[in-house]
Amino acid sequence: MKGIVAVARREIFERRIVFLAAGLLGILPFLAPLLPAVRRYGAGDVRLFCAAFFAIAFAGFVSLVLGGSTIGRDLSERRLGFYFARPISGGAIWGGKFLGIWLIVVLGAALILAPVSVVDFSSWAARARVAPPASEIALLFAGAVILCLGLGNLVSLALRARSVWLVGDLILLALFVSAIWWIVASLVMAEAPVLLQRVLAGIAAAAAVALLASGFAQVSVGR
Repeated sequence: MKGIVAVARREIFERRIVFLAAGLLGILPFLAPLLPAVRRYGAGDVRLFCAAFFAIAFAGFVSLVLGGSTIGRDLSERRLGFYFARPISGGAIWGGKFLGIWLIVVLGAALILAPVSVVDFSSWAARARVAPPASEIALLFAGAVILCLGLGNLVSLALRARSVWLVGDLILLALFVSAIWWIVASLVMAEAPVLLQRVLAGIAAAAAVALLASGFAQVSVGR
């Protein structure tokens, strides 16, 4: 556990500039009500939706970028041996790196939402009465970040590997997407929204586990 925490701390320290970007994005929602196109709406609602949009966009973009560079960059620049030269396992290296970038994304998104949530707390509270429970939203957000991190790492590894096996992977990916599309279309036509949500949640969870497992194998087995 100490190894995971040490690697995560190092990852956060190296990428601390991301928090500066998140802080700047947290200020922009206060300028949104000045735009002529949104003046007919309440300033609090405009700031709320603007902050939520920035937080989601920030999380999606940063998680894909960091997921693609955290291990892939160290591999291409041959810096991953720095960790293996220490008395630390491959699993701890992988876990620490992904924990570090996961915390960066989640804390960065929270930093974007914090200023508006403090100023417009009453608006947030009113929206919370009609929105899904905060715990469900937080869990969904955390899971989506994990999925994006794993996807970014997978795409980065595939592009850096330059292997002929990538063609086979793309063919299987196309078949997988086609199968998912057929399943979703069938459930939509059958008007089964609850089952559709469960199926999509199961697919997303399975994909996240598979992506994380591939990242673990990349570091622990591929070392």
